[in-house]
Amino acid sequence: MIYRNSFLTLVLVLFGNLLNAADLDLDYQRKAMDLSGVWQVLVDHADELCWKPEVSKTLGPWKDMVIPSGNLMPPADSNYKAARKVHEQTQCVWIKRQFEISTEQAKQEAVLKWGGIRFGASVWINGSFICQHAPISPHQEILPKSILKPGNNTIVIKVPGWGGVPKSKSGYPLLPIGGASQSWGARSPAVPGDIWLEFYDAVYVKEVYANVNIANEMAQVHFTLQGNNAFPAQIKVEVEIFEEGQEGSVVKQMMSLNTNGLLRINGVLDCKIPHPKLWSPQSPNLYRAQVRVIAGDKTCDDVSFQFGMREITIKNGHFSLNGKPLWLRGSNMLCEWRWGETYNQNVVQYLVEEARGMNLNVFRTHTQPPPTLWARTANEHGMMFMAEMPLLYNHADFKYTDEELSVLHQNAKLDAAGWIHKLRNHPSIIMWVISNESIHDNKWEATEFFKHVKQIDPSRPIMRTGEDMLGTPDIVDVHTCFNVVRGAEGDFHVAMKALMDRKDPKRPLCNTEYMNRMWDPSGRWLGRPGHSDFPLYYAECNMEHTELMRRLKFDCVLPYMYAGWTKLRGRSHWRDDYATPMAASLHSSMAPVLASLDLFDRNFKAGQTIRVPIDCINELNEDVDAELTIYVTPEHPLFIPEQSALDSSIWRSQKTLSLKVQAHETKHVDIPIPKQEGQYYLAAVIKRAGDTPVVSQRVIRSIDTGRQEQALRGKRIFLLGGRDRVRNFFKRHQCVLMETMNQGYESVDCVVIDHSEDISYINAPGIVEFLKSYTVKGGRVVVMPQTEWRTALKDFVDCNIGWPSFKHRNPVVCSRAHRYSGVHHPIFSDIPTEFLWRWNGLPGAIGDATIQADSPALAQGNKLAWISNEKFTAMFSYPIGKGEVLFNQLHVRHRIDPSLDTYDPVAERLMVNLISAR
Repeated sequence: MIYRNSFLTLVLVLFGNLLNAADLDLDYQRKAMDLSGVWQVLVDHADELCWKPEVSKTLGPWKDMVIPSGNLMPPADSNYKAARKVHEQTQCVWIKRQFEISTEQAKQEAVLKWGGIRFGASVWINGSFICQHAPISPHQEILPKSILKPGNNTIVIKVPGWGGVPKSKSGYPLLPIGGASQSWGARSPAVPGDIWLEFYDAVYVKEVYANVNIANEMAQVHFTLQGNNAFPAQIKVEVEIFEEGQEGSVVKQMMSLNTNGLLRINGVLDCKIPHPKLWSPQSPNLYRAQVRVIAGDKTCDDVSFQFGMREITIKNGHFSLNGKPLWLRGSNMLCEWRWGETYNQNVVQYLVEEARGMNLNVFRTHTQPPPTLWARTANEHGMMFMAEMPLLYNHADFKYTDEELSVLHQNAKLDAAGWIHKLRNHPSIIMWVISNESIHDNKWEATEFFKHVKQIDPSRPIMRTGEDMLGTPDIVDVHTCFNVVRGAEGDFHVAMKALMDRKDPKRPLCNTEYMNRMWDPSGRWLGRPGHSDFPLYYAECNMEHTELMRRLKFDCVLPYMYAGWTKLRGRSHWRDDYATPMAASLHSSMAPVLASLDLFDRNFKAGQTIRVPIDCINELNEDVDAELTIYVTPEHPLFIPEQSALDSSIWRSQKTLSLKVQAHETKHVDIPIPKQEGQYYLAAVIKRAGDTPVVSQRVIRSIDTGRQEQALRGKRIFLLGGRDRVRNFFKRHQCVLMETMNQGYESVDCVVIDHSEDISYINAPGIVEFLKSYTVKGGRVVVMPQTEWRTALKDFVDCNIGWPSFKHRNPVVCSRAHRYSGVHHPIFSDIPTEFLWRWNGLPGAIGDATIQADSPALAQGNKLAWISNEKFTAMFSYPIGKGEVLFNQLHVRHRIDPSLDTYDPVAERLMVNLISAR
């Protein structure tokens, strides 16, 4: 029962039902008075005794504000930076309100509770100090007897602002506060959760929870009783358990206790539930426990709570739900319940319906556990949460002293206890995440803090995110946040395989952050910032990387972050069924039954047949029959798959699959590469009864090598600093190869400088003179990729080559090269833009060391192509007389030998063009 006074009723009418009694953030259902509504707010005056009415009247003006509120500060300025500066300087905010207590309520005893206050709270009621709670977590405080009086009562809360948060000498908070510890987090004080009063007589049910044992069909109901005074001499604790939504209890147990004047009692009642209906995402069956404390003929307290008969454990290094394998496939949330009422009013659509369309079964609630409304919705609809505490570092070193760490540790323990006590009964919460990316406090977090949380709740595994070297005794987790924006495209493949190779056989291996955008990487990948095709590339990257981790059997994969891919975020709808390409990509790549193409390479000889491994995955706990069809199509399947793309296929092959429970089977399929040059899509489509089709798709390119195989025959090549890879290339192409300055070398068709460091200083002056004379007369010199440009050769072309120094977090090594705007050099003949993207062979780096911007020759030459960023030149032409020198830093050497796995026909075409194109 929720008590609301007439003033609040008027507020609800005026504000369009801003508050909903059913959504009060109670940890248990019981008699309560909601204190949400209109409060009065006063900013700062930290040194004033504002809890005293006579002081309060002299200050102000106090302004009305509806609480809960995500920001207690009135808007300081329309400018975000100006507002943030005001928030950071604010010492505190005072909030107060009056509320009515009936005579009947005043006879009872009461407990004050709140669901979370940022950044902590000190409380006075009717002029008496009640408590101080430093963390931002939920809190409960049993009120002194007779503190409440019939009629009008006043509550005053002092909420520290960012300026009043206890901090280290280095300026960082001494309590867990989530994103506020970082530059991006809100630093305004707030009361984002409800505040309420609960009433009882003599004995209060301070905490109650159910630990389940499925094998024994048992729910152990643990309870903690407390009060202000000695308990009645004899009390009874009665537990009745109902199947949610059904009449009549399935079990009823009672315990009589002689209290001996105690003020606190812990107890357990074993409740046998015959043939229990288990909770799982597929079958979210729920029970409700009713707990009553009775003294004589009087009910002291009466609470009820929802729970599920479910057990999550770790078995043989993997997660298990109710004794069966559990693969966590989901995403991350960032407190969306604070992003406006749109999310809370549409929580089923957002948390369940859209998520299921993406085949997601779990969410990590990054920086803070979920509120009751979201946990209850997840309970009822079969979604799972990894609830994260607000101890957030993002790998930063806050430079705490030992004394400061001691304060932080104590607050972290208190904070975690508040969240766990409030939320532990929700079966949807399957894991506690105790910190985020904290590498500077490993020992304490992995031992003492871990044990603290495990002691409170031994029924759930415990994780620290982004810490794969130590983790916790339960779980190892890694964050690869920059997989979209850093390095070569195959770096992720190499790194994930290495992680799995050293996996702890006793602990699950997770990746709870990848696919982070951070900034706009479209220029790096598509050659132009803000490129309209980037959402498709982003989704393509997700499909490859998600499938890779699933093939490797990562226990948990969570791309970051869900809000960016949904309809509710207000994104322009890409399609009626999926708001973004990423949503479609997740639909397929996260599907529990999937045929995943294990193919990194993209470029193949036209007309050849390639053998492609396909991992057939069944993560369901049941056998599955499915139809697998492989397509080669010129149209993009759009990750769904798009039927028109499949109908346009130029080749297809179909087979029936029968996959056993938890099957991971590798099959090999021979794929004919189209004879006509161009870009195509290889698509493996799974169809099974009761589910929508899903696809694993990869780009494949057909390259006609016939022309390039004959283009260099008979060409006279003068090779300087030559090594076997380049030397063998010219021999295979039937070139006339010269490597010494003998008679006739002046009339060669092209000079190629392979490894400049192999040119001796003794011969360098003569070589330089020859190169100058040769190019002035119209000769072509091709410089192969160099790690540096020898000083002895700078008299020929004054150029600096190497790894540039850069301050941003986007390394130069890259899988894609892009032509500078307006460039039409003959070396790009028959090389469309996309042919410079993603050459064969892991990790797929196409370039790293570049022509440095301070090169004198660069200003006089013509920039041709770049990698990573336009300031990193990978190819340029330097004119000398009638000839030119072509510097090419793209990695062609190890891709021009057809006998190697790294062979790439596009790289070979570029090599041919460098030598012959005019």
